[in-house]
Amino acid sequence: MRLCDILSPQRIKVPLTAGTKEGVIAELVDVLCSNGDAAGREAVLSAVMDRERTRTTGLGSAIAIPHGRCTAVKSLVMAVGRTASPVDFNSTDGRPVSLVVLLVCPPEKTADHIQGLAKACGILSLDSVRNRLLAADTPDAVYQAMLEGEQANA
Repeated sequence: MRLCDILSPQRIKVPLTAGTKEGVIAELVDVLCSNGDAAGREAVLSAVMDRERTRTTGLGSAIAIPHGRCTAVKSLVMAVGRTASPVDFNSTDGRPVSLVVLLVCPPEKTADHIQGLAKACGILSLDSVRNRLLAADTPDAVYQAMLEGEQANA
């Protein structure tokens, strides 16, 4: 599985305009819905927010990977955004988040869900890639950084 096979510039929003964790997640859910990747905004948003309430997805280093599982998607889907201003995600390092990667998968696709999370974490753990993503000001720049990060992390 390659994450860049499910990511495109149309699934990237720069900047995200919301100033809250809930708002940022809703913006990315809207990106998925507008691209036809999800068949029910409220179902996807509810699944991701339910997961978020169990434990933060703010990983530190200005990164969050909110995720959830629901029947409103047919396969693993992904949207990425960079916030206009840092947003509190209750991150493990206590710092706000600027880069958000949203992953949503059907409930029966556990292996895809785990593999997607692992790949996203691997890409975002590379300082050079993370710095490029945090500086990116267009969807194309974010996509290129993700693509190069995935190639470097292969």
